[in-house]
Amino acid sequence: MLRPFPYLLLLTALAALAPAAASASPEKPGGDRPVWTHSCSDGGDRQCHLTLRQRYDAAIGKDGEVAVTLRRSRSCVTLHVAFDAPVAAERPAWIAIDDGARLPFYTEAELTRLARAVDADQEPAWGPDEFRGFYAEVKQGRVTSAGNELVARFARVKDSHGLGLACAATARLMPDLARGRVLTIEFTPGGKGETEPYHWPRMATRRVSVPLEGMTLTLDSTAPRD
Repeated sequence: MLRPFPYLLLLTALAALAPAAASASPEKPGGDRPVWTHSCSDGGDRQCHLTLRQRYDAAIGKDGEVAVTLRRSRSCVTLHVAFDAPVAAERPAWIAIDDGARLPFYTEAELTRLARAVDADQEPAWGPDEFRGFYAEVKQGRVTSAGNELVARFARVKDSHGLGLACAATARLMPDLARGRVLTIEFTPGGKGETEPYHWPRMATRRVSVPLEGMTLTLDSTAPRD
């Protein structure tokens, strides 16, 4: 039986990971506490967006804001994080649920290079340790479908505008999101400029805590129906 090539499966997953639309502003009933809001669009593939906006302290100037969106269609759910200003995609970015493991994000170029290396049966002598660990699992036969597992395990993509998890990667995260209390996001705002207050990038890193209360109930209520 022919196995799907990791590179082709990755291309398919990334193509479906288009930016998710976020509502113009959060609803704040009874105070400044952010809540999950939702909207749905009708069409051939009806989609619903569940969004929460959370502010964070900026290093300098006005505070920043992130918008966390779960986009649900008939086929799958994807998770997106949009920033209101550019971020440094070359710097580490990760998410974690409660006290769980930190899940790093990768650039599209990094994931493409990994998929091509696995396709070519070449150990990636670059990038993070988890890439080499994955290749070793494939080589030892412990991964039956390298393409599907690569997408589910690593398709967490970052660029200068935001973060996104492909369908399979989001599906793997959903049980933890459903029972979790807080989603933590860490990233570094965009490139150093004349007003950059720090000479050390690590000091410019920002961490945002997003409450998950009400997320699952609202997501279930927005399930697309025929």
